[in-house]
Amino acid sequence: MNLETIAATIKTYIIQTFLYDRGPITLTNETPLLIGGLIDSIRVVQLIGFLQKEFEIEVELEDLTIKNFESIQAMAGLILRYRQKNAE
Repeated sequence: MNLETIAATIKTYIIQTFLYDRGPITLTNETPLLIGGLIDSIRVVQLIGFLQKEFEIEVELEDLTIKNFESIQAMAGLILRYRQKNAE
C-alpha cells in the first residue's frame, strides 16, 4: 500500500464520518484539520481508532502528537512508517 492509497482511505473516512453534513468543503491532503477546526480532539480519538483497525497498526504514545495528525498527509506518512516498520 502506498502513500496515495493510504491518504485516499483516510480522506474518504473523514468526509463520510465527520464532514458529511458541512456542505461543500475543499479537503486536500494538506488541509489543516485541527487548526482549521475541521475535527476536534474527540474526533481525533475516533480517527485513531479507525486508523489502527483499518491499517492494522498500534499507534504508540509518543506518536500521539499534533504534528502526526495535523493533516491527511501527516497521518498517511505515519501509517506508512508503521507499515514499513512492521514489515521488517
